[in-house]
Amino acid sequence: MDKPKLLDQVRAVCRRKHYSLRTEEAYVRWTREYPNFKAVATTLRHAKTASVNDWGAILYADGEFHDAVLREGLEIYDRVGGGDSFASGVIYGLMEGKSAAQAVNYGAAHGALAMTTPGDTTTAGLKEVEKVMKGGTARVDR
Repeated sequence: MDKPKLLDQVRAVCRRKHYSLRTEEAYVRWTREYPNFKAVATTLRHAKTASVNDWGAILYADGEFHDAVLREGLEIYDRVGGGDSFASGVIYGLMEGKSAAQAVNYGAAHGALAMTTPGDTTTAGLKEVEKVMKGGTARVDR
């Protein structure tokens, strides 16, 4: 039997992981428009209230989806900068030669830390990001 086409694989993974239709459509569109891309990532946020969110992320790289650890009930101080901090964490992980699974977790942890502090940038360092990756709280230690 022939291997399913890439777009069918993308749809199947999105459905198996219960991603929203909007997320599935975005991944299919990106796959179609940019057939030679190496990786694409996005945050997954479920806002329970304005200040409490479930926070996760996914990264598609090397033909596979990689999920970040889901942080349920993350207490948000300021949402501004969470996405940028997520992106910088993913980029750091990839540039440092980490696996795709590690890279998405660097991003998700850094984004979580950013949203627990005011403003659009985080003052969290690498040690704090790695502490969150290991299960520590997403509060910046000061």
